[in-house]
Amino acid sequence: MMRFALFFIASAIALGQPKSISNVSTTAPVDFGSALTTKPVKVGTSAPGTCSVGELFFDSDATAGINLFGCTATNTWTQLGGSGGSVTQHAWFSLAASDSGLNKYPSDWNGTAVNALTTSGGVYPVGVAELADGGGSGVIKWRIPSTYTSGNLTFWMQILAGNTSGGDVVLTVGTACVGDGDVFTTLTYTDASPSTVTMTSSAYAASSFSVVLPMTGCAAGEMMNIRVVRGADSHTGSAYGTVAEVSGVW
Repeated sequence: MMRFALFFIASAIALGQPKSISNVSTTAPVDFGSALTTKPVKVGTSAPGTCSVGELFFDSDATAGINLFGCTATNTWTQLGGSGGSVTQHAWFSLAASDSGLNKYPSDWNGTAVNALTTSGGVYPVGVAELADGGGSGVIKWRIPSTYTSGNLTFWMQILAGNTSGGDVVLTVGTACVGDGDVFTTLTYTDASPSTVTMTSSAYAASSFSVVLPMTGCAAGEMMNIRVVRGADSHTGSAYGTVAEVSGVW
């Protein structure tokens, strides 16, 4: 009987018939390089209620590209990073730059671009965008990536103190989005709560703030206008924006 069983197994292997292996634990190398197909993880529409560290699960209902989950702690599934947008992305905006003495800054910036700020050696002028005392404002235009689906988009901005007066700069960030077919000249902004940025008493010392962008009326693929408005505050004179960032999952 034993000889017959061994002959049957050997014949199945020789004929290339499917083999099923279960409950196998081995330290030997496993090579599926010549297999016609491979399904190395469990597939389903919802992760099992229990798991042990190291298990993998493929969620066939999840967004394409972020289907894979790993058991990172007992009975805890964690979505693994992938091309579907599970990693926080960053988009940077230089608010102003200087090139051969010429100022370059957003055309919607209500103020002046200053290139008189220089490095300690006085050689390289640094362009900035002004936020004038009592109402300076500016708009940054940015296209929401077509891969964005949901979740917070966070706006971050660096601000320079205009002088040694210290105090606070109060800034309100708002958004208005424009999609195909929308009328660009009739923008209605939705504002986030004002942000208070504490300035140091050193001229041109940097501070920064961040705020979650309002998404009212906004969708993937549309142009987002990000407006920054300075309100009444205790910092005397102008403050200056250097760089801004939008971050989120897309």
